[in-house]
Amino acid sequence: LPEEALDDLPLTWVTTPARELGQSLAECILRRMEEGQGAARNQIISPRLITRK
Repeated sequence: LPEEALDDLPLTWVTTPARELGQSLAECILRRMEEGQGAARNQIISPRLITRK
């Protein structure tokens, strides 16, 4: 395919919100520093679906 044809390809991808992920990690680290180890926690940060038409 010529390079120009790639500009119009409809692509779909998933992205993770980096700022939200970093903020959550920083809060977790600070909480562990203040409160100690504590129990493990699971946290779900929803990815975002991006479609290019």
